Amino acid sequence: MTLALRMQPLSMDIAPLNSASSAGAAISPRTGALVACMLAGMCTFLNVYCTQPLLPYFQRLYKASEIEVSLTVSATILAVAIAAPFVGMIAESIGRRRSLFRACMR
Repeated sequence: MTLALRMQPLSMDIAPLNSASSAGAAISPRTGALVACMLAGMCTFLNVYCTQPLLPYFQRLYKASEIEVSLTVSATILAVAIAAPFVGMIAESIGRRRSLFRACMR
């Protein structure tokens, strides 16, 4: 039995912010800040997995097994999991806006 899936292109119609002229429509500061935070979060988690392409090299260099070298990724994920609640508590105590501003300025 063959399962055929039909892919339809997504329509990404975005209404302009200023209905008078769509040619000069700009992104609102709030939307820009949201996109910037989203991209910063994505880049942060990209760093978590940056050692994955190097795993075969680490395996040859240190003469380690696949499981031992994969601990480089696991250690990073474990560190994020342990630190996240504490960072969240600090952010709540001093205010989210202030803590995000401080994080972006470092």
